[in-house]
Amino acid sequence: PKRQLSFLLSLLLPVLARLCSAEELLIRDVRIVSPERETLLSSAQVRVRDGRIVEISTTPLDAAGARVIEGHGRYLVPGLIDSHVHLNHATGLKRRYTPDFDRLYGEFQRQQPRSFLYFGYTTVIENNGDPAADRIFDSAPLHPRREHCGTLVLSDDFLATDFESIGDFRVAYPDFLHDRH
Repeated sequence: PKRQLSFLLSLLLPVLARLCSAEELLIRDVRIVSPERETLLSSAQVRVRDGRIVEISTTPLDAAGARVIEGHGRYLVPGLIDSHVHLNHATGLKRRYTPDFDRLYGEFQRQQPRSFLYFGYTTVIENNGDPAADRIFDSAPLHPRREHCGTLVLSDDFLATDFESIGDFRVAYPDFLHDRH
């Protein structure tokens, strides 16, 4: 199962549909994992028209006029949702750790949308969003859909992951509820 899961995200339908210049896409020879099915559907063909799945079959489909992608037995899954992200936070990267912080953080922001897509996430739900980070994320040529769930109540223990001090946090977010216990 672990080996099979490594191929699970090899084809991302929403990303492929966006990449296609043709209005129709045919994906051949894929294994479909889907919540609508109790078991894996092997050797499947999937037709996408105008970014929407219009046909799934285990028998060959006519490819006339369609861009064809050969799946070679790889897995095709619905896009995954990461329900708790902070797009402005590069875990482990702090200004105090490196004089090259600005360059590294910029590279992180440019790579982040592709990283989510690489691992199969086609939607992210952001908590406590930062408008500048959101603009960078949304301006990437390919990126997951970004939703925002609103602000969260934070405690002092959580603050250590994003800010140098509680004082820095309070300056940045003066309206947050703050429980020091």
